[in-house]
Amino acid sequence: MAENSPNYRYDPLIGELYLNKISCELTTRKFHNDLRREFEAILGAVAKSMFYTVGKVTGMIVAKYFDDIDVLSWMGWGVPLVKKDGSVEVKNSYMTMYRSEIGKKSCDIVAGFLAGWFSRKEKDNVDFIESRCASTTKFKTCRFERVEKNVAVEVPKIRMKKPREHLKNVNINLKPSSGEIIYRGDSSLIIPRGFTAIFQREFERVIGAVASRKMYEVVKKISYEAVVKEQGFRFIGLAILPKFIRAKLLLHEELVQLPERGFGNVRVLRLDLKEGILLEIDNSYNAFTYGKVGKPVCHTLAGVLAGGAKAVIGGDWECVENKCVAAGDGVCEFELKPA
Repeated sequence: MAENSPNYRYDPLIGELYLNKISCELTTRKFHNDLRREFEAILGAVAKSMFYTVGKVTGMIVAKYFDDIDVLSWMGWGVPLVKKDGSVEVKNSYMTMYRSEIGKKSCDIVAGFLAGWFSRKEKDNVDFIESRCASTTKFKTCRFERVEKNVAVEVPKIRMKKPREHLKNVNINLKPSSGEIIYRGDSSLIIPRGFTAIFQREFERVIGAVASRKMYEVVKKISYEAVVKEQGFRFIGLAILPKFIRAKLLLHEELVQLPERGFGNVRVLRLDLKEGILLEIDNSYNAFTYGKVGKPVCHTLAGVLAGGAKAVIGGDWECVENKCVAAGDGVCEFELKPA
């Protein structure tokens, strides 16, 4: 497949999304900005270095599969322009879209991505710092300059499934001039499969055992807000419908969207508002790349399911992962119950 243009396809049988040859996850710009906000509140200044490290590992992974830095645009991260002095300017960096009110530089993850990209391409340890951010200045681009930081990162071995035949196209609209991608009306973001696992491991390293619950609570909150604010128009009039019908509508959306987003293939095992909703997800984006650790690890996916249930069905819901591939099970199983 030619690398001079992006191709967004997914495998409906296993719920895996591909940008050309690389396996991916699809989320939204707003979700990632909110994620940054929440983790800044938890970690304070430590969040900057954590996001930089995650970005650097991500850049090294992506650079393995693509030759041109323009892939940043295809992923919805913004438009990169490499200068003669080795610096890089990025127009419409995704971290600036919702952070103009913050008044401070916020593109650590993009700086990390550039560091990882050029480290792999130049076969040397390269680091970048954001010297100018569009969220704090009148300039329309963020500027990243090379610095001597010597941030060493270890790239985990992430299994990437090769695309199979008979993939289906995903309706993702690329805006080349702004480096933005649109999925279902939302300004969206592509990250390589394994990003969430890398982020989770780094978060666990920083705060320890409470990381799993914190990740679940943060993602549940953000997912609830995303459905209400970003996709609320899709569910206008839900309040007058019986809860059982709302639950069926929610599951219909998840059966469609989760595979297209590369989150895995979903099967509904039980739909009972009293006993709970039981879902089986094969090829979970997080469990597959996290590795075997003897315990459930899909805290973000559980948060997505719980937040979606709260927004669409109504009332508060909790989601527990009963089985997980990372724990040695054949599939991941999630149970949603009213809180």
